[in-house]
Amino acid sequence: MAQEPQQGNQGSNRGPVNREQRMKMRMERLNQQLNLSEEQKAKVEALFNEQEDQRAKARDQQQSTDREAMRASFDKMRAEQDTKMKGILTPEQYTKYTEMNKNMGQRGGMGPREGMGQRAQDQVKEKAAEVKDDATKAKDKAAEKAAAKKAKKEAKLKKATEEVK
Repeated sequence: MAQEPQQGNQGSNRGPVNREQRMKMRMERLNQQLNLSEEQKAKVEALFNEQEDQRAKARDQQQSTDREAMRASFDKMRAEQDTKMKGILTPEQYTKYTEMNKNMGQRGGMGPREGMGQRAQDQVKEKAAEVKDDATKAKDKAAEKAAAKKAKKEAKLKKATEEVK
């Protein structure tokens, strides 16, 4: 039976479903890390809303164009946001903000997304090495079986040849 789509992120690890939920979580995370003043909260939320509107507009306009153009557009927007954040935050907060962005990785929802975090990359590399090792072992085992089978077949053939003589 088909299931009804879930509202919110209850029972799902996909995160917030709508813009308001994403914004609320983003602001909570940012405030928790940076201890924003009320004035800063208002300015940051306005900036994030403006950026979200620009992203949505860019997605709609560039939906049929290539992904690289969209990526370049989003990178430009992130750079603009970063510049504006520098004007809103104190130097200490901004330093922490940039560190947060570095640590957020691909799925952080804030700032530049330069790929997976180092820990995730290490885990992927480790898993890939394990899979490669397992594949090599399986290949070696298959080769051993094939060699044993061939040797057994050759022994039978040799025995049969000797019996014929």
